Amino acid sequence: FRLRVWAELARLEWGRMISYSELASRVGSNPRAVGQANGANPVAIVIPCHRVVGKDGSLVGYAGGLDMKRSLLRLERCILF
Repeated sequence: FRLRVWAELARLEWGRMISYSELASRVGSNPRAVGQANGANPVAIVIPCHRVVGKDGSLVGYAGGLDMKRSLLRLERCILF
């Protein structure tokens, strides 16, 4: 399951964000399971789990902390997919 989540994240273009709900829909699961898979990502910069946000665009959950997530999203000038 984790590999499916990470593969879907790897397809996400630079500068694009996706909600946990949308990602869960794409892999046929639920947002909580997607969040757990994201948290287990061993290569967070290569597989961009920082691009996953709440359904309303809020910054939620990131192993490196929300300040780091915010910085990475600013660097990419992300917009919601």
